[in-house]
Amino acid sequence: MRSVNFSLIALVVVLIGSAAAADALPKHSAAVVLRYPGTAPLRSADAQQLKAKALEILRSSNFNSAAPRWEWDEATSNLEYGAAVSGRHLLVTFADPTIIETTGGKVVVKEIIIGLNTAQYASSLHTIDDKGRVVAHAKYSGTLCVELVDMVKALPRESAAPRLQR
Repeated sequence: MRSVNFSLIALVVVLIGSAAAADALPKHSAAVVLRYPGTAPLRSADAQQLKAKALEILRSSNFNSAAPRWEWDEATSNLEYGAAVSGRHLLVTFADPTIIETTGGKVVVKEIIIGLNTAQYASSLHTIDDKGRVVAHAKYSGTLCVELVDMVKALPRESAAPRLQR
């Protein structure tokens, strides 16, 4: 009987420890990738700042094609998405689909893609939902888009490769 009690106590301790460990994991854990020529690999702090800015931009979105208030041109949205991912962009990929409250309502997000194909501001905002669909966004904060590009330009630059001496 004593071994059964000990086993139950051990199981309870393990379960409590597992719950505490799960609570210690960062909420909305995500991978951040920046495709922008000349920037050095992202440091953890820089990745977190870019993720935070991407979330700010997304939250400022007034409209999206997942809950349209007008007829969205899907072909144009897909072309804009393609231009973003084939060029300079910021990609935030969440470990699990995440519900984000935007000005225009809640969206389910697996990825945030922000195009950086202009010199002064972020050029487009798209998300990928839990079913893999591209969702276009409209009327989001221009000020935040400028701040994002300024953040990217301020990141450490790659150093030139050393030249061989002859």
